Amino acid sequence: MSQNKISGAIPAELGNLKNLQILQLESNELTGQIPNEMGNLIQLLKFNLSRNHLTGDIPKSLGKLSKLNYFDLSSNKLKGSIPKDLGNCESLLSLNLSQNSFSEVIPSELGTIPSNLAKQKVLQNLNLSHNQLSGKISSSLSTGMISLDTIDLSYNNLSGPIPLFPHTVEKVFNGNPLLCGDAKGLSPCPDLSFKSSKSKVRHRNIIKLHGFCSIDNYLYLAYEFVERGSLSKLLYSPEAASALNWDTRVKITELEPRLSDFGTARLLSTDSSNLTKPAGSYGYMAPELSFCMLMTTKSDVYSFGVVGLEVMMGRHPAELLSTTLATDQDLIMKDITLDNRLPPPKDKIAEEVKVVLNALLACTLYAPGSRPTMRFVAQQLTRTQTCGALSVQLHDKA
Repeated sequence: MSQNKISGAIPAELGNLKNLQILQLESNELTGQIPNEMGNLIQLLKFNLSRNHLTGDIPKSLGKLSKLNYFDLSSNKLKGSIPKDLGNCESLLSLNLSQNSFSEVIPSELGTIPSNLAKQKVLQNLNLSHNQLSGKISSSLSTGMISLDTIDLSYNNLSGPIPLFPHTVEKVFNGNPLLCGDAKGLSPCPDLSFKSSKSKVRHRNIIKLHGFCSIDNYLYLAYEFVERGSLSKLLYSPEAASALNWDTRVKITELEPRLSDFGTARLLSTDSSNLTKPAGSYGYMAPELSFCMLMTTKSDVYSFGVVGLEVMMGRHPAELLSTTLATDQDLIMKDITLDNRLPPPKDKIAEEVKVVLNALLACTLYAPGSRPTMRFVAQQLTRTQTCGALSVQLHDKA
């Protein structure tokens, strides 16, 4: 009954023909869903409903067709997921579900190997192309389908590496932008091997580096998870910034936050203070590092001062710092405008803010020799917790 102009729905009564072995209704104008009663045709060898206008899902009952050799539902308007029950059609030689709108993942049951029998072990041709399938391709499709000659999964939304198929299998995977592997039309898979960190740095304020990997020539670092996220995220969020009150901001400058990467360490030779290229974040690097590639212990002091001023001002002090570079005049207290999203600090916390700002201004002095050491800054900031307000003139005590 193929290649006619038969229209309408497939009669459910066809399911009563339990001795039927071949049912070919391809290239007609059939509409509606595939009746569940088709699962009663347990003697069926060939079932072809391709090139019609069928809609809906594939009935799970078709998984009972254990003698079926050829199954073709291509070029319809079927959707949903491919039922796992098709893995029970253990006599299939050819399965064509292409040119539909099937979504979700390819069921691994199509190629899994149970303890007593390898399902789909005789399947030779599998075509699931031109659908909307997503996810990774299960390795069971290559290990379970031992008789496979051709597999076409092109033009879907599949991702990840393709399984290793025997070289005798004709493979078509193009049209899946997120798929990778050794096949025509695909990009090589990136090196995702994860290298564990051998760093021996241990400190309560330093975030543990677990390891790293390289993807597309970019280096990715895997750190211990920090639940509340980064300081930048909080500081520049209109909702979260108000939660950073003056007491919290003072504590942040008192070295209570947790730190991750130190960008200059990996580029600096152990026997030299000179760099051959910038290392660090622009806007936070000391002038001698930015312009002369000269790294000193006071360079990190400057960076600390910039971050601290950013915390207290609620914005990066780039404009102020550029003025000091142009005029050779260092910042003073009256140059600083505190974050206006918070009410001005009062009483004891106001005095502590002054102490912190004095320290931060000293850290951002243009000349490295005029900056205090980080040890001295830490000592002065720590004292604000126990001694109340201090008026400190910070100088280099090294």
